[in-house]
Amino acid sequence: MLHLSGLQAFYGKSHVLRGVSLDLAEGEIVALLGRNGSGRSTLAKAIMGMVSWQGVMRWRGRDLAGLQTFEIARAGIGYVPESRDVFPTLTVEQNLLLGEKPGGLEGMRAGADAGGQGPRWASSDMYAMFPQLHARRHVPAGVLSGGEQQMLTLCRTLMGAPRFVIVDEPTEGLAPMVCAQIARHLSLLKERGLGVLLIEQKLDMALDVADRVVLMGQGEVRFDGPPAQFLQRPDLRREWLEVSDSA
Repeated sequence: MLHLSGLQAFYGKSHVLRGVSLDLAEGEIVALLGRNGSGRSTLAKAIMGMVSWQGVMRWRGRDLAGLQTFEIARAGIGYVPESRDVFPTLTVEQNLLLGEKPGGLEGMRAGADAGGQGPRWASSDMYAMFPQLHARRHVPAGVLSGGEQQMLTLCRTLMGAPRFVIVDEPTEGLAPMVCAQIARHLSLLKERGLGVLLIEQKLDMALDVADRVVLMGQGEVRFDGPPAQFLQRPDLRREWLEVSDSA
């Protein structure tokens, strides 16, 4: 579905991604692990055309080079940023409506296969997933709690009918109960055939929902395999995830 080969990315003179190669499939949750500064969020932004990159990137056989972020989103790749980025003065309902794919329901049905879109989601689906949002659907998004804003951002992304979703740090700063709720719904996305690239610091949660683990360190892929195999490599965890006590 999404093919990356030899991906390089820079922030000014800083070389962040150093030849990243990955293949990400439909109906698969891939946990992207690594310390802060390992290149995970930069990889997500490169896929979405938010930072300049070099290499090969293809989405369902289509070259993504030169496409703008909105074109990549319309092609079927959704992005849930760490910053959440709700429209604070608009209500929950209005935020969801802004996420809908242009062209309406008939356009979505007609263009689903050609454009790469996944299953259609309606506002009612979002409210069924997260009843808290239904109770606050007429409330400005800016007054929601952090957990509610995270739910809203995920739901707004799904309203665009993506086939693949990048979710960056969805549980950061959230209560354990909300984290568990978000984890359940990431698994629901997989059941509906979506591919998910999950950037997550909570290792237990990531390994619990993931089909595959990709570990990044210093802008390179250090491991790519099933969670069970990753758990058999404590050396990788020590070198690329844990913080040294000697500092």
